[in-house]
Amino acid sequence: MPAGRPTTYNAKIQKMAEVYLEIWKDDSVIPSIASLALYLGVPRPTLYEWKEKHDKFKHVIETVLATQEVEALNKGLEGKFTPTISKLVLAHHGYHDKVDTDVTDRRLVKTIRKRYDGKDNS
Repeated sequence: MPAGRPTTYNAKIQKMAEVYLEIWKDDSVIPSIASLALYLGVPRPTLYEWKEKHDKFKHVIETVLATQEVEALNKGLEGKFTPTISKLVLAHHGYHDKVDTDVTDRRLVKTIRKRYDGKDNS
């Protein structure tokens, strides 16, 4: 048996987590794993542990993250969040503002240059 503090996950914790999904707007601008941890009175790593062990709790975590993404995107587009905050939050959901480019075919580069400046840069 692994050493350490025993888990406190139970039906009451699950219900509280589900209630958090309904009331997070009362105390937060956006839902977060950190605010869920504070609401439940446990450290964040405990939430991730429960997520791996309990499917119903995993659903709560995934809902928090999905709601966070949608709220950040919408509030950013509405101008309720600064671009910096929106960018910071959305970066954790896979958004980025860089252009991914991989041009390895020299013929393609020559064709693009030729079209761009009207010359053959062979």
